[in-house]
Amino acid sequence: MRSAHAPVADIDIVRRALYYLSGFRILLAPILLGLAFSRFGLDLTPAYKTFLLQAAALTYLGAAIVFIIVLLRQSTPANELASFSLATDLIVIGLILHCFGGIESGLVILILFYIGISGLLLPLQTALLFASLVAIGLVIDAIVAPQQFSITAKVAQAGLYGIAGFVTALASALLGRWGREYQLLSRSEPTIGPL
Repeated sequence: MRSAHAPVADIDIVRRALYYLSGFRILLAPILLGLAFSRFGLDLTPAYKTFLLQAAALTYLGAAIVFIIVLLRQSTPANELASFSLATDLIVIGLILHCFGGIESGLVILILFYIGISGLLLPLQTALLFASLVAIGLVIDAIVAPQQFSITAKVAQAGLYGIAGFVTALASALLGRWGREYQLLSRSEPTIGPL
């Protein structure tokens, strides 16, 4: 029986995926900073969204730098770093999503991307936890956001994104499991001798 803290994927694969995620964060952080401090970010209403967006963009840049340093120093186990960094990404991107208009913005796709990565690298329970937290956050954002449309429609849309998050987590976990089984199968010695 596998323990709760045992890595789902091979540590080398998790570490390689963390390098790719760190590169993605380093590319995304300046874009978010540029948006936060541009005229687009400064014109957000209500005014607290401007401050929240700038704080979240700066936090994302700081987190990206810290995560790449921790990854390079190898001072934290790869599976723990993956879990903590993906949770941080989901929280910060969720705040940025709120600032840009909630579920109407295209950033929900970015959140689904992070849920998919968590399904590939982390235990299924953790990926489903992330998906459930995202679903709850999207519904809460739909409820507290200024209402231009019916609240029922926004909550239903948020619920559909939540369902998409669960499906993404389950599908990526299944895909990751198949990949690991294929990797183990390819490493095993052939059982049939020469003909």
